[in-house]
Amino acid sequence: SAEEISIGSMETLKNPFLSLANELIEKIIHYLSMEDRANLGEINDRLRIIERNAGYRRLMKIEISDMKHNGIVIRDGSNSSYKDFPINEIVRNDSSFAGIASYFKNASTQELLIKGHIDEERQRMVQLALKTVTFQKLIIAVTDQYSISIINDLLINRRSLKELEIQWKNGIGINVERARKMILELPSLEKFTLIATESRVLLVNEDSFLHLV
Repeated sequence: SAEEISIGSMETLKNPFLSLANELIEKIIHYLSMEDRANLGEINDRLRIIERNAGYRRLMKIEISDMKHNGIVIRDGSNSSYKDFPINEIVRNDSSFAGIASYFKNASTQELLIKGHIDEERQRMVQLALKTVTFQKLIIAVTDQYSISIINDLLINRRSLKELEIQWKNGIGINVERARKMILELPSLEKFTLIATESRVLLVNEDSFLHLV
């Protein structure tokens, strides 16, 4: 009878969108702007969970830093706001690794910026978070061996990458030969910039120079 219709059923009758299967709602979400996605997630708990796990976010910039924000910062289209993933909380709660990977699933961004100290936990987090992200420009500060490993991971099958900037920091104890090998393995790019702040280390030898040009 009409009296037995639940509140959830009433919502479905009023809004046919809510009667769609989760898989169909996810596909629709992929085409929405970030602002519309946020608004959709405010309707009820079901849509909030679907939106959170849908992936395919279109982001202007992704910034990974351990300096100012000590985490991952996602800037929106206006470049004025960000979502923060604190590193310490992620390391303490292993399930957060899955959450951060879900958030970045198949995301796309114009620019990916990685700076600051990289350790084993941060490397793992970056690998999981950015595994399926597409980006046009990568700016990374090489501070240690983990930074080089991240570059190698990020450049695998990244056909969308057009521009790469490597900032070689001063006073870092990394293997120069390994760094040169990484340069030799760089894919063909529209633009490559190497900024070296340690003048005593010659990163680009004859072989790597010929590869870059």
